[in-house]
Amino acid sequence: MLRWIAAAALVAACGSDRQTGTAESHMSTFHLKPNSNAPSIAVTMAVPSTWTAAPDQPVFTLPGLDGGRITLAALELKGDESERIQTAIELQYGEGDAAKDAQRTELSGGRVWMERKELRMIHARVFVPYDRGVVMGVALIPHAAAQRLPEIRRVFETLAVGAP
Repeated sequence: MLRWIAAAALVAACGSDRQTGTAESHMSTFHLKPNSNAPSIAVTMAVPSTWTAAPDQPVFTLPGLDGGRITLAALELKGDESERIQTAIELQYGEGDAAKDAQRTELSGGRVWMERKELRMIHARVFVPYDRGVVMGVALIPHAAAQRLPEIRRVFETLAVGAP
């Protein structure tokens, strides 16, 4: 009897791993233009095999995520690294009290993760500084998909400026 219970537990564990296991990722390179006059910036990111990218655009479709937008963008900004990050955050989340509603998490390498619950969506971004500005991973997702935010953040945290 004990063997049957152990075997059933093993089968259940294996079955649940298949359902909730992480997808394989592959490093992908994207070319972003911060503005029409700026040269392109090569960025890389470990994109899960379950995500699909639009042709020639870093706009992603995630299985089971309807009504959201996942993309990459770049801004060309002046100032030192912390000034560029602060300017990018203010451009996306507003200044002063408007930005206070967003949760900010400092990451390694001068990066910042921010998220804010808005009326219908969660607005989350990773800000990655580079020598001429800031590259952003952008996620606008419905509140009903909030459980996907950690997955999206993990992928965005692999974002790197420059080709490997």
